[in-house]
Amino acid sequence: MASKYQTSPDNLDKVAGIFKDKALPLVSHQLGFKGVYLLTEATGDFMVLNIWDTEQQATTWPQHPERRTGAGLSNAGNDIRMQWFRV
Repeated sequence: MASKYQTSPDNLDKVAGIFKDKALPLVSHQLGFKGVYLLTEATGDFMVLNIWDTEQQATTWPQHPERRTGAGLSNAGNDIRMQWFRV
């Protein structure tokens, strides 16, 4: 599962910190989780690529209560826009 986001370039360090300190520890304990990558561009665009055992596990994670309250990207500012992709 991949998700594409856009924020201000000044916000990328904050996003990377939230990813490392909150999102990564949370997702790494989920059943079927295999790995994750954070890809950033200086423009403020960034993508999160999650790797799962099954498609069902990948599509369930975005709705998981812990992700919705604990992953923390909402703490990075109100200017983040998101788009989901199946890969």
